[in-house]
Amino acid sequence: LQGEIESGDLLRLQRQYQSCRMDAAGNPNAELFVDSPGGSVAEAMAIGAWVRHQKIDVWVPGDSVCFSSCVYILASGISKLPVGTVGIHRPFFTRRPGEEIGKSLRDLLQRSRDFFDSMNVPKRLADEMFSVPPSEAKVLSRKELKAFRLFGMDMVAEEEADIEELERSGISREELHDRQQVWRREINECILDFDAASPEYADCTYRAYLKRNRAWLPPEWLQ
Repeated sequence: LQGEIESGDLLRLQRQYQSCRMDAAGNPNAELFVDSPGGSVAEAMAIGAWVRHQKIDVWVPGDSVCFSSCVYILASGISKLPVGTVGIHRPFFTRRPGEEIGKSLRDLLQRSRDFFDSMNVPKRLADEMFSVPPSEAKVLSRKELKAFRLFGMDMVAEEEADIEELERSGISREELHDRQQVWRREINECILDFDAASPEYADCTYRAYLKRNRAWLPPEWLQ
């Protein structure tokens, strides 16, 4: 998704999604790469709801940006990988709304809180956004991205995956946490060393995955 977010982008993404190659379960094997200064909040929320329903990962590549309404899409990813620059500011109207401006802004703020809450992202992200004037932009640091849960795996999806892994592998929760710490260190190195869309990045992350999970993966996967 590149450029300003406009009406019709969701339909275009859905068409692209259907053209992706299928995984073993027969579902499109897709990741969403974004590079956008923002645009339509309504379209971004619609895209975000669809992304979460399809359980798609969202990337901001190293040379890309995700500003303004794009952050709604980033928040929706099952895994969120903002290697590039993420910035927030208050949404604004391009023309006078149909009702009083104050009420329209308050309604949009509440819808934003509800949206982020539904994505397991702190509702205070909406308050932070609305505190920054549209003429400015607050670039989020890595620490802030983590605090707003805009970096890494969705907490509910992560807990579900952890439980499944414990059931599959028979290891303890402590051993799982040890593996995950190694995994995160190595993934961070992959993110810093390679472009997210490159074959080198895919190879780097795959090797990290194998290293973390070799205790329970089938032998043929380790060859």
